[in-house]
Amino acid sequence: MVIDHKEQGKKNRAAGRRFETEVREELEKDGWVLTKWANQIEFNEETGEGRIIGAKPKWNPFKKTIIYSGVGFPDYLAFRKTSEATKVILVECKKNGYLDQEEKKKCAWLVRKAIVDQVIIAKKGKDKIEYRAIKNE
Repeated sequence: MVIDHKEQGKKNRAAGRRFETEVREELEKDGWVLTKWANQIEFNEETGEGRIIGAKPKWNPFKKTIIYSGVGFPDYLAFRKTSEATKVILVECKKNGYLDQEEKKKCAWLVRKAIVDQVIIAKKGKDKIEYRAIKNE
């Protein structure tokens, strides 16, 4: 059986978008206010330091258009007012729950610099969405 990589890529991106929408809807039901994170973390491997920069839009050469969605890392900025303060988190949606090495370093940097309270990884479970927090070590 021959795999059509172009078609498989389309299916994977569509499934990822659907999963992001599921995560957003579930967190909004729990009282979180979400917005798409339109920034990227530029990370220097040698120094271990990073900085937040605006995400660059992607050019789609086939449709000759610019893609603005899905370019930031992590996916969502979420906040919720509690009795003591406002809690701010970033949410990255990964159907398999795994981050690559660079993403792990970026998340750890965000938490270490106290830019946000937590970075949450949303994973597709058997019956429901599972959440795992990356905490400051």
